[in-house]
Amino acid sequence: MFRWTPLIAAALACSGSAKDGEPATDSPSPPTTSDTGWVPTTDSGTTVPGDARVDEVQNAYDHVVTVQRVPGTAAAVAVGCDAGDDEQLLWEFPSGDVPLVLVGLLGDTPYDCTLVDLGSDEHTPFSVRMRANDAPTATVERHPTLAPSSEPYLLVNTNEQCLDALTPTLRLYDLDGRPRWAHHLEFDVNLATEARYHGDGLVVWGGGYTDRFALQYLQLDHTVLETLGAEVAPDAIHFHHDGKLLDDGTELMLAETYNTDGNTTWLGWRAIGRGGSWSGELDSQVLFDAGLLPPGASDEDAYHANWVDLVDGVLYVSQCFTDEILALDPTTGALHWRIGPGPDSLKLVDAAGAPLAADAWPQCQHGLEVIGDQLLVYDNGRYPDRDFSRAMSLQVDPSAGTAEVEWVYAEPEWFDNAMGDIDDLGAGRVLIHMAHVECWGLFPDQTTAVELDTASQQVMWRMAFDDPYVASYRAERVDACDAIPHATYCPGVAERLGELGL
Repeated sequence: MFRWTPLIAAALACSGSAKDGEPATDSPSPPTTSDTGWVPTTDSGTTVPGDARVDEVQNAYDHVVTVQRVPGTAAAVAVGCDAGDDEQLLWEFPSGDVPLVLVGLLGDTPYDCTLVDLGSDEHTPFSVRMRANDAPTATVERHPTLAPSSEPYLLVNTNEQCLDALTPTLRLYDLDGRPRWAHHLEFDVNLATEARYHGDGLVVWGGGYTDRFALQYLQLDHTVLETLGAEVAPDAIHFHHDGKLLDDGTELMLAETYNTDGNTTWLGWRAIGRGGSWSGELDSQVLFDAGLLPPGASDEDAYHANWVDLVDGVLYVSQCFTDEILALDPTTGALHWRIGPGPDSLKLVDAAGAPLAADAWPQCQHGLEVIGDQLLVYDNGRYPDRDFSRAMSLQVDPSAGTAEVEWVYAEPEWFDNAMGDIDDLGAGRVLIHMAHVECWGLFPDQTTAVELDTASQQVMWRMAFDDPYVASYRAERVDACDAIPHATYCPGVAERLGELGL
């Protein structure tokens, strides 16, 4: 089981972490091109008074500043940075002789900062000007009377899948569409990734159609704690679409592998679990051998699994190319239920229990989420059978053999035949990530994330990338206030700034 050292009181300490029995990583040096695809530069743009307790400020990454204190001044401190208007942040750090890492500063923005010794109340001013960066810009619209949910940041992956001009990157944006963090991935990592924020400065992501990134543990200060790759499944072709750490500690990964009927060989999938509630593998070969899946043509990607999850001991898999959602026993492969055109599928019904027509079934669905008996589906559609995408909620009742459509949401001219995501935000809200790839899509569009109130079908919040060539796949709203403690978005920060006289 992987363990990491929590970052305390919104501090991003650089002490690193390790697996049990392995040595911890030292305080990180800026990574090189070979390990992240990122070329860091030092450009402080910083002034520090001669008698300051601040020794040096380094601006080696977009949105991140590292403050080195004068040797011998290792008391607990707070650092507040103010750029005027509503741009105020506050980080608090425990005592210790480690660098102070400030994450979440806006690019090309001057900040007046103050270091406060929490023991003596001594204030040391210094200034920082963040350098400009190439983060894609976005436009935000809000409902005039209803507020968005409390998660104040959007974790999203971006790429320029068409022309390879934009480095594959994991990014954090605030609710006003301003970029707050970016981590560049290697150039051959494509859009088919999953990334989640786990608090304490930890992002875990995986996939990307390579054999090197089944799963990676990454801190917001850009320290790479652990990378799982080909050793997880040496005979797999690559990892793609899904690699995530579940709340129960399970490392869940999705790989592409060969299946066969003895004469023909095609591409299938393998779900891999490590630690937590499930350690094992389930290969689509098992389902084919049991007569649950059709064969494929030679070298064909027969099923195109694009999402996997493990909830309450049940493994869920989405297959785009067969338009199916499977609920499986992760150990034996036994089928609990299926939705789609395959044999013994649940019946799709309306609220009155009446069967729905065939065009109501999901088509090439991508992001999904399971909450008890509720199944949220990002339903892409398939041209020319259905030339629009939508989000939907299904109430699954295996004992009755039905999946009841609870609600459906669509928008005019929203259609992308691939990518996309949907997440439950609680209190009847969902996040719908209308992902778009300009050179793949049949219609022009922009990658857009919306927060939907499902009862009223009203959009509370919408963020759209301005450039249609900014491609994306998945996104999730996260509470990263432990790492990016902003006075506007994070409860208690404004009051604490006042207490410290900042």
